[in-house]
Amino acid sequence: MRCLTLAHVLQQTGCRCVFVCRNLPGNMISGIEQQGFQVLPLQTCEPAHSQYANSAHTGWLECDPALDAEMTASVMSTLPKPDWLVVDHYALDHTWETRLRPHCNKLLVIDDLADRRHNADILLDQNYYNNMDKRYDGLMPDTCTLLLGPRYALLRDEFLQQASNIRTRRHIRTILVFFGGVDATDETSKAIRAINSLQHTLTTHVIIGASNPHRPHIEQRCQTRPNIYCHYHVSNIADYMVEADIAIGGGGTTTWERCFLGLPAITITLAQNQLAVNQAVSQQGASVLVGDTSATEMAIAQQLDYLIRHPDAVECMSLAARSIMHPHTGAAGIASLMNPRHA
Repeated sequence: MRCLTLAHVLQQTGCRCVFVCRNLPGNMISGIEQQGFQVLPLQTCEPAHSQYANSAHTGWLECDPALDAEMTASVMSTLPKPDWLVVDHYALDHTWETRLRPHCNKLLVIDDLADRRHNADILLDQNYYNNMDKRYDGLMPDTCTLLLGPRYALLRDEFLQQASNIRTRRHIRTILVFFGGVDATDETSKAIRAINSLQHTLTTHVIIGASNPHRPHIEQRCQTRPNIYCHYHVSNIADYMVEADIAIGGGGTTTWERCFLGLPAITITLAQNQLAVNQAVSQQGASVLVGDTSATEMAIAQQLDYLIRHPDAVECMSLAARSIMHPHTGAAGIASLMNPRHA
């Protein structure tokens, strides 16, 4: 999704953007094509041990990294040599990137783990960490430009267009529940049960992601309670965030969407790579982290009840969320570095 955001902005500056994706179950190839971009598909291959398989997330590639590099170079050779290759995958590191160097003019890496070396001209890490400026020490070439922090967050236009509607929250009347596209552990239902346990009159909007396997169960649960509205795979989530007074959800890119709009949040860490960001944002006062997927509905209910009864705390969270972001957040600045003729 963040690559699509960047691609749309680059396209507006006159660039042609092509995606390379492996044809794995659950891939987004058709969705990318529907947004008007060409996709060069990589065929599935047997995972194999390799001297280059040195990343903790190599298994996520579902292919030997050396073979993956060869296959990527092969499909790229069907096009003119690109000005930029953008790499966004936790299983890929400097060895893979070095192999692809001859097939592109420059290379941009998107990362947020800071757990491996890279060979890049630009590194983008849009997340907020307590030691943000030091995380990539020793991992990048001296010539690499580091773009670190939420000021570089790849937010879609729908959020940037809501800049004039940003407000400071205080009283909680409307809740947004959204746990991303999958929500494998059904945190959505947990949040609904927590809201229903409170003796407050609240309006709740529940958004179900496109790949959520619990959709029928969630929709049925919403139908049994008043003032709970269920929405599936919406394309205007920014509208719901603007309307909401607080959100209950996970981490990832949604964190910066919420913060940009000044929306406080009660959060649950859905994956290990979200933990450091969720902790840092919580310590900054923009959210309340109740734990990982083992967190109980009672823990959510207690935090929500406290915030409903303490509007000053909600106001502080909303202001803290905005303070994390930059007023000119977006992909335009990154696109101008990649395509300076249109800066």
